[in-house]
Amino acid sequence: MCQYPFGMRTEATQTWRARLGAGLVDLVGPWVLTLPITALGLVSGNGTGEWLVIGLAALVNLPLELRTGQSAGKWLAGLRLAGADGQPLTAGAVLRRFGVRWAPLMVNALLLGPLWVPVAAWAAMALPSVVDREGRAVHDLLAGTIVTGAPSSALIRAETPVRGVAVMPGWGAASILGRRRP
Repeated sequence: MCQYPFGMRTEATQTWRARLGAGLVDLVGPWVLTLPITALGLVSGNGTGEWLVIGLAALVNLPLELRTGQSAGKWLAGLRLAGADGQPLTAGAVLRRFGVRWAPLMVNALLLGPLWVPVAAWAAMALPSVVDREGRAVHDLLAGTIVTGAPSSALIRAETPVRGVAVMPGWGAASILGRRRP
């Protein structure tokens, strides 16, 4: 097995419970945060609520994943994205992974379908992770990424910035989430 960033091996650091919890935070979190807006009728329907959820997920998770390799859910679960080939994570891989992961909701918003359709699609996309030796879901397979355990230092600051992303001091998960760098 190839070595992944930080010398982590996926079998030893990644559990399905941690991935499930991180995935739920990343998928359900934006729904919960946009619920007051939709409940007050501030969106007109016609898929607008779904686009609001996708936009919020992009606004919160993409900067975190591009800078640190961690979404909000992965940060809470102590997980991190890495290139599946052991190489540093690229911005293209992060964007592909996000696009594939949110594609069911994007299609549903365009077609104005029922909510169970993207939920069923997300469940189907997770199925390969049960049989894949490294626990990779469809979005990981298509983006060339893998989820590994994150060393405790990665939870405070990005040790290896994503290739293709400008390094901006003070813009890691730690500064966004209110922690000070050592």
